[in-house]
Amino acid sequence: MSQVDLDEKKLPSEHSMVDWANTAMFGNDWDEAVKRWELVRHHYPKCEIAWINGGIAEKNRNQLRNARILIMYACEKFSTSLKPWIALADIYFDQNDLDGAITILDEIREKFPAAPYPMLRLSQYYISKKKFDEAERYNELARQEFPNNARPFIQFAEISEAKLDDKEAL
Repeated sequence: MSQVDLDEKKLPSEHSMVDWANTAMFGNDWDEAVKRWELVRHHYPKCEIAWINGGIAEKNRNQLRNARILIMYACEKFSTSLKPWIALADIYFDQNDLDGAITILDEIREKFPAAPYPMLRLSQYYISKKKFDEAERYNELARQEFPNNARPFIQFAEISEAKLDDKEAL
């Protein structure tokens, strides 16, 4: 599907175009995914996932500046949605920029106080670095603030398992 195809024929539905762009992402064809998401954004600028996944595709091409621009735009344009903020935090984590990630997570906590994501994501980061005391600290905060959410408790079990695996590896 090229720009010419879209101009000559009736425009496909937003859903069809999103599926088409996702096909490139699922195939890890990041160059093609970037092109397809650009077309989706051009024809459906209110399609939130086109901005987010376009940024993710750029990130996977190591075009981090482009990725941040697209996702930051999504954060502004879709300010009541948590999804672009999560994608932006993940870019900082992927770059091992903990300070940048924490800045975004603090914004998420302020804008979305009912979301346990910031604490769970920090805990996950520390699990990946085998810093289990830090992981447990953030997980405990999540369990205290969100006692009716199962995810912090599941993650607590994952931390315990990771600690055990780490001890056995020694």
